[in-house]
Amino acid sequence: MNSRAGQLLNRLRRALLYAALTVEIAVVIIDKSDLHNGYEGLIFRLTFAMTLFAVLLTAHTRTEWLLLAAGCAFCIVCRHFTGRNELLRMFIFAAACTGEEPKRLLKTAFFETAAGCALILLLSVTGIYGNPVLMSAYRAEDGETLRYCLGFGHPNALHCMFFMLVLLIIAIWGERLRFFEWILLLAADAGLYFLTDSRTGFAIAAVSIAAGWLFAGPLREKRWIYPAGAGVMLACVGFSVWAAKYSYAFGFRQNAKLSAVVLFFDRFLNNRIADLYWVSEGERADITAWSLFSSRAATRYFDMGWCRLFYWYGIIPALLVVCLLLLFIRECAKRREAMYLLMLVSMSVYTVAEAHLVSVYIGRNYLLLLCGAMGSAMLFADRGSRYGLAGPAGGKNE
Repeated sequence: MNSRAGQLLNRLRRALLYAALTVEIAVVIIDKSDLHNGYEGLIFRLTFAMTLFAVLLTAHTRTEWLLLAAGCAFCIVCRHFTGRNELLRMFIFAAACTGEEPKRLLKTAFFETAAGCALILLLSVTGIYGNPVLMSAYRAEDGETLRYCLGFGHPNALHCMFFMLVLLIIAIWGERLRFFEWILLLAADAGLYFLTDSRTGFAIAAVSIAAGWLFAGPLREKRWIYPAGAGVMLACVGFSVWAAKYSYAFGFRQNAKLSAVVLFFDRFLNNRIADLYWVSEGERADITAWSLFSSRAATRYFDMGWCRLFYWYGIIPALLVVCLLLLFIRECAKRREAMYLLMLVSMSVYTVAEAHLVSVYIGRNYLLLLCGAMGSAMLFADRGSRYGLAGPAGGKNE
């Protein structure tokens, strides 16, 4: 196939990818608002078809094609056990990002997400659409309080989206931000906290901003931050597994010391550990409900995202995700991308308490963009001649 036809196919591939990303982000914005979207299933099928076509248009090495086939087969097996197709959708979407510039993908996600959030805020504060306050949001130890959601359905959702935008800012422009700009981000986080009273979002955003300043300055060239980041991520996973294993302490209090420890962390997490256990026998999400590939009965929605990952998809898929994230950290170390590392670590800590990133919504998880763009290098599959619908594409990939 001649070069002109190859260029046209490449433009079509990129157009399909970015169109799918735009649609997925729009679905996230609608979900975070007070609007109801009754066409999510149809939309997800559409974006899946778009990204699948983009993958087929992409020139891959032989190793990449083999990994694509193996990944699709694995995701289909998972779907057989769980009835869920998110893993296949996410895998194909990430594969469609192959060869793209990571920051270009993140910038697209940032501006589209920011525009959607701004629209929700504008419609709410002008009284056109969306409830600006929520009186029924309360914690277990508190009574009913007034918290602002500004059209986002829940105050935690508002602060969550702010946190996601902060992470995108750090990942894209963090190395160029000046000191007063870091202070402005902290001030915005504090100001939003007074409106939302969202402790988790405020605390993790504040720590991420402080860490971002350190990573952009004093710690920028320190190589130990990468194994340290891997350690933090593994600690988050380990704590979540521990919480799921010992959440039974709320039901059987023979071990007073164990119950006291679990209760301490449960209070810190606002009854999230107890929520894994205190439901009917067939709906528990603690470790007794986990299996190698999960099942169609695992349908509960709850916080604690790492626990949800194991519960929804199974132990083997969850461990595979953890391994891929470790490879991602290795690639970040190789490229000296400290800000990408910070994004992963911040998301890992946030996912201990919240499940924003473990969902059916591709547009929520920006790590898919990074892992897709860097995936071939992560998996040592980027060497050799490339083949696609446009024909062979060059020789070695240096």
